[in-house]
Amino acid sequence: MHTRIVEVVEENPAVKTFRFRYNVKVLPGQFCMVWDGAGEEVPMSFSYTGKIKGVTVKKVGKTTDLLHRRKPGEVLRIRGPFGTHYPVSSKKYLLVSGGTGIASLAPAAEKIVGRGGKCRFVAGFRNASEIFFIERLRNAGIDVEIATDDGSAGFRGFVTELAGKLFAGESFDYIIACGPVQMLKEIGRRFAEKVETYISIESLMKCGIGLCDSCSILGYRVCREGPVFRAGELIEKGWLEE
Repeated sequence: MHTRIVEVVEENPAVKTFRFRYNVKVLPGQFCMVWDGAGEEVPMSFSYTGKIKGVTVKKVGKTTDLLHRRKPGEVLRIRGPFGTHYPVSSKKYLLVSGGTGIASLAPAAEKIVGRGGKCRFVAGFRNASEIFFIERLRNAGIDVEIATDDGSAGFRGFVTELAGKLFAGESFDYIIACGPVQMLKEIGRRFAEKVETYISIESLMKCGIGLCDSCSILGYRVCREGPVFRAGELIEKGWLEE
């Protein structure tokens, strides 16, 4: 589907959010394939799932650089939504993000609170200049704590350490995490045997519908059986040792 960008928000020097109208139901955690007519078609998690949808893009190469040049009124081609979604309910959650993983988790946090659930959110960044979406979450009534690798904002250290501190003092029904693979594996090691833990895995892919096999891990296709997986299921297949 072709749609026009209605808003572009610069979240930090390297990250922009593109908002657009897309009259299709999207569940938190699902993704779409995005093409701007110039670069390659790439997978992007939905960072907004309401009436006005959105994707949040970090500039890391040629294609994302081209996307960052797009302006309101210009056209994007969107395919999706694809993939599995986060389990959101009226339970108590600990959400853990690393870097741009916060973009995927933000709609889930909003949905949990909207359904009467409780949500503690810990967001990790390398430094204070990379922080985004925090005010959005707090304005939705979500309790957010920040960790930075260099201590320039919030807790000094890895976000997994901060998550561990919260987990030691509270009980949770679910943990959901999205971020770099090594962060996700540490979440799996720390929590998967203690509480139902879900992770969202980012992967490059060509098709998004299970045909190209470029996103396969442990016999699963991230685009179909993922991107949201139960961590325990992956651990049973040797994911931590990969």
